[in-house]
Parts: sequence; C-alpha cells; structure tokens
Amino acid sequence: MASELLGDVPLLDVLHPPAGFTTDAAWLAAYSVDLVAVVACLIAMSGESSDGDMPPTLVATAITRLTGRVRVVAQAGRVKVPEKGVKVLRMADRWIREVHIDGRTASWHPKVALLRQTSETTTRWVLWLGSRNLTRDVSWDLGLAVVGHTSTTPSILPGLEPLATRLAERAELSEWTADRLLSELRQVRWETESPAVKLEKLMLHGAGGPSTLPSIPAELDHLLAISPFVDRTTLGAFKKWGGKGQSRRLATTPETVLKLASEGLKLPKQLELRSMLAPSEAPVGEVYDHEQYEEPHRGLHAKALLAWSPTQARALLWMGSANLTRRAWLAGKNVELTAQLDISRELAQALWDFTDSSLFSIEHEHLFDSTPAGEPDDVTLDNLRNEIAGWDPGPELAPNGGELEVTFAKSLPLDVDCEATVGLLDGPAVAWEAGQQVVKLALPPARDWTELIVVTLTRVDQAEVFLLRGTWVGGIPKDRDHHAISNLLGARAFLRWLLASLQDVPFHDRGSWPNRERSAGGRTAGQSSASALNVPSLESILRTYTRRPDRLVTIDRRVQELAEHVRVAEEERDPPDSDALGQLEAFEQQWKVIREGLLGEMAWD
Repeated sequence: MASELLGDVPLLDVLHPPAGFTTDAAWLAAYSVDLVAVVACLIAMSGESSDGDMPPTLVATAITRLTGRVRVVAQAGRVKVPEKGVKVLRMADRWIREVHIDGRTASWHPKVALLRQTSETTTRWVLWLGSRNLTRDVSWDLGLAVVGHTSTTPSILPGLEPLATRLAERAELSEWTADRLLSELRQVRWETESPAVKLEKLMLHGAGGPSTLPSIPAELDHLLAISPFVDRTTLGAFKKWGGKGQSRRLATTPETVLKLASEGLKLPKQLELRSMLAPSEAPVGEVYDHEQYEEPHRGLHAKALLAWSPTQARALLWMGSANLTRRAWLAGKNVELTAQLDISRELAQALWDFTDSSLFSIEHEHLFDSTPAGEPDDVTLDNLRNEIAGWDPGPELAPNGGELEVTFAKSLPLDVDCEATVGLLDGPAVAWEAGQQVVKLALPPARDWTELIVVTLTRVDQAEVFLLRGTWVGGIPKDRDHHAISNLLGARAFLRWLLASLQDVPFHDRGSWPNRERSAGGRTAGQSSASALNVPSLESILRTYTRRPDRLVTIDRRVQELAEHVRVAEEERDPPDSDALGQLEAFEQQWKVIREGLLGEMAWD
C-alpha cells in the first residue's frame, strides 16, 4: 500500500530510501526544530540504520552524503539551542533556512517532507505530511506518506505545485529552482489510493488558502476534531459545522480545557469533550521507552477533522498541521498544510474509538465549575522573541579586524524589560543593549565559524534561549566543515570509516553522538587506544578496485579533504592517540601510491 496513515510507522522509516535507492534531494519543513533530530533524519535519508544510536562514523557518513542536498525550513526563533554535539552542529547552518514571521500574529507551521530518491533505473519521490515537528517529542501524531515514480503517464496531485513552489523558494537549494522542481514533479505518477485511504487534495493554508472549515455532506453525522490547541472562535465554528443533530466531539489537551474554562467558557451540552491524560496518568504500557534522540513525553500533537457515519461506507478526514484555531483555519494568517482524504468507515471508527480509549478523560465539569485561573503567565519574553524572529532579513555577520559584527535588521527595542545577550553557537556571549543594532563579538578561529547565533532573553526568573541563522559576509569555507567532521571522528574512527567504505558494510564506533562528542580533553567511548585499530589493507583496497573502482574515488575524496584535519584534531587531544596517528601516516603514504597507480584520471581533484 503506497498511501497510508501512519499510526506506528516512524517518520525516520519513511525518510529511509529502499534498497538500491539514494536520496539526492530533500525539502523538509516544520514550525520548530531540534538539530539533533535533524541529524537523525539525515542518517535515515542517507540510507543508514541507527537503531537509536548515532556513532560518529554514522553521523559523518550522513553529513558528507547529504550536505548541499537537504534543507529544513523552520519558523525563525524556533530552532532549539543544542545542549550537546555543538561542534558538529555548527554545520547546521548549511541545512537550516528560516522564515521570518512575527509569531505574535502568524506562523510558518507546515510539517512536510518531499524527497527525491534515485536508483540506476528510476526516480522515486516521497511526500510525507503530518502534525509533528522535527523534534525529539514522541506525542501522538498523524502522518501520511505517498510515493510516486517518474512515468510516461504522470498523474496530477492537486495542491502539490503551490506547496513545492513555496518549499523551493524558502529552501534555496542552488541546483533546485522552483521551475526545475515543478518540471520534475509533473513527470511523476503518484500512488494516492489504497483500500483504506485515498488522497484527494493538498491544501496550503495562508494567503488564498481556506478561510472556513471545509464543507461536508449532511449524511456524515459524526464529527470529530482532534487538536492540542483550540480557541473560542474556531470552537464556535466547529459547533456549527455541518448541521443540526450531528454528534460532535473534541479531543484536546488538559491545558487547553483549563484555558477555555479560565476564559469563562461553559461546557456545551452538544459537544462531547475528551482530554488526553498526562503521561504519568496513562495506563501502564501506553508510555513508550524513549530512544537516544527522543524525549520522554507522550502527549497529544495530532491535528485532524473527521466527518463520518456508522451507516456510510466512506468518510472524510482532514489532517495535517492546522490546529482548531482562527489563525490556522479562519483568518489566513498561518502557513499550514492539510490533506483532504477519503477514508474507509473502519478507519474512521478507529479514530473515533481512539478518543474513547483509556488515554482520554471524559470528566471535565469540575474544571468549568471552578474559579477561573489567576493571573496569566508573563508573555513579555515570548513576545520579544517573536518580534526579533520576525525581523527580515535575518542578522548579518561581518568580520572586521579582530571582531565579528552582528547586525540585526532593527535595534533592540528601547522599552525592553529584560536582559539580552548574543553569541555564536558554542561561543561566548556579550550583552545586547536596548537601542543597539550592531553587536560586536570577538572573531573566533575560522574552524569555529558558524551562521547560527544564540540569543538569550532573561527577565526575573524566566529565560528564552533560541537560535537565529544569520548570513556570513563572504560565506563560510568548506574547511570549517572538514574540521568539524575530523574532530568528531579522530584518527582511529577515521581509519575505521575508510575501511567501512571500502567494504560497503556497517562498521561503526561504539561511541554515541551527541552524548559523547569528542572534546579537547579526551575521546569518546569506542575510540580509546584500547579499542581495535582497523586499517584499510592493500589487499582490501585492491579487492575493492576490481569490484567497485568508483568506491576508491569516494575514499580518495575523504582522504584529500579530511586526513590533514584529522591529524591536527588528534594531535590536539590530551593525550593524542599515538598508535592511530602512526597508522594514519602509514596509510597516507600507501594511499599516495594507490592514487597514482590505480586511480589515474578517476581520482577526485
């Protein structure tokens, strides 16, 4: 089945290309982004399997294969500052592009991935859309995956072209203009039907998008809204959705129920209300163990509208990124992506029953009868964060002598009631004063350059910390990336990485990034001098040459780009791995002979 609702199919499995295919271009979009989760996506798209671990060699493979081929478009100010792995994640400025929208009034909110995967004989496309951000949260979500192939009899997927155009314009992949992307998509035959699900169209909300809830046939008399965020205006529209006599149900979060109650909303008799229990209240077995790149959280994040009837064979489902809010459905403020689906009665029944399961509470009257909540939370910092993130263009970074000048589009407001600091990712921060537009930092060594800026806003006992991507005047050289990868690997893992590439088999370190990223003071588990020192032998090189001479070109590229950086990074360790350094030097001498004798004109230059 090429088109299916994803209940327990992880997004990473959707991104992973089938055997014989490689990912050569990908466009992803989300509201908020965790950079460690993005690396997990890169690993999946590179065709590798991580089983929850991310060894340094696996991370290096994914980054080298996909840098320049993948872009993640996120709301400015909603990229999380990583706590670990920052030396590698300085490179994330190659992957991240931001949409500058003032979050007080609107949001860039679609959750989508569009991938181009190629084999020796065909081109495969994958479209995924859903409700989850690119974070480590494991809340309940809905997703849809659709597959297509280049064909002489292409099919039209309504609504895809506006989405693809918006993604291409925002992603800024140099080889993929909107015209080129549309031209290729017009040659694709999409497999949009299965017995349970038929994708009818995609709807891109925003300017020219939906301004009302979708229309439904009168015979579909069971209506369900699943949404973690709800406002009174759109809840009122839902109560009028369809006609009189319909059975209506809202499934949301306890926090939203409390918010509606605090606003004085009375529990409507014609509306069945369900709120998902907190993870600690859920029945045993409902909260999943989390992997390395997941957070121990299991709430509700799905967004959907369902119209169905037990007496009808088919139903209508709208799913995607849009919450039951005015900004998403009625005002045309947010950029959202929703899919309209024709689904089976059985699938509709399953969604309805899900909101009747032990994961949800039906007891809410006491909340609506209680005294409204006290003073609302202080939103001063969040408002300032949204204002700064909405400035377009983003910051400009310009070296000037021994300083780095960070110039924002506007000055920090004079009436700001907080302290602010600015610094590069993994670098020292300096004060950003009210009325100041240019912040001057000490210019770091070139290997520590990054376009990712950490902004910290502090007020009393509150803090907002977020990343902004700037534009480095003159650009950042590739040597920065080479140094970051070399520091991640070290000499021992670098040699193991080359051997794995020769043998075309997984051969990863036992260390796990980002929890144990190498630092100047030591090396990660699995990289100590006591671990096995595996070096590509002349025999293995010659054997690979007879079977896959093109693979030696890949090895040569890595040697030419990285070997010197690896040596420098290893020599800076305390203590350095002298055995690995010796083997690296011996291998380089051997490789010079191989390069001159076997590769010839094939050698990468």
